Amino acid sequence: LKTVDGVIHLEDLPEGRYYVMETQAPVGYIKNTAKEYFDIRIEENGTQVKPVVNVRNYKASVELKKTDKNGNGLSGAVFSLLNSEGSVLRTNLSVNAQGVLKVNNLSPGTYELLETKAPTGYLLNRVGLVFTIPEMVEGAPKDFNLGNYMNYKGAARLYKTDAAKNPLQGAVFKVVDENGTTVQESLVSGADGRVHALNLSP
Repeated sequence: LKTVDGVIHLEDLPEGRYYVMETQAPVGYIKNTAKEYFDIRIEENGTQVKPVVNVRNYKASVELKKTDKNGNGLSGAVFSLLNSEGSVLRTNLSVNAQGVLKVNNLSPGTYELLETKAPTGYLLNRVGLVFTIPEMVEGAPKDFNLGNYMNYKGAARLYKTDAAKNPLQGAVFKVVDENGTTVQESLVSGADGRVHALNLSP
C-alpha cells in the first residue's frame, strides 16, 4: 500500500483489530518499524467507525562530548560533516559552552565528523569520527550518542648530556612561548638527563 499525499485509505475492512507497519520509508527518513494498532467497529445503527492512525517518520540526531584527556568538557571546537564519499555536507558546526556538539536532521547513511578548529590551547584532532544512522528504528529514535572526542596538548622531551653523550642531572630549564612569555619553569633534568615539558599549547 502506498501513500498519496501522505494518506492511505483502507475500505471495507470487517470489524476487528488490525495493525499497520511501514515497509518502506519516504526518501531520506528512517523506516518506523513500530506496529500501530487500530480497531474497526460497527455502531448499533450500523455505521462503521473508521479510526485515523498516524505513523510518523523521523530523521536522526547525534551528540558527542568534546573533552580533554581527563574527560573535562571543552568548548570552542568547530566541525564539518561529510558523507561517505567525503563530500562536505555542513560546515561551522560549533561545540557549545558545555563541550557538546549536537547535529540534527540526519537521514540514514554513513557520515564523518571532522574537526576543523580545535579548542583554544589544544591540538587539532585530525582523526575523523565515522558513524552510521540506521535505516530502520522502532518508533522515534533517541539521540545517537557518539561518546567523547578528545583533544590533547603537546609535550616535548630533551636530553641534557655532556660532549661524550653522558646524561647530566640537575640542569634547570624554562619554556618560553613565541611572545617571550614563560609558560613553564623549574624543569630539572633527571638522572637519565631527560627533561619533560608537558601540557604545551600549539
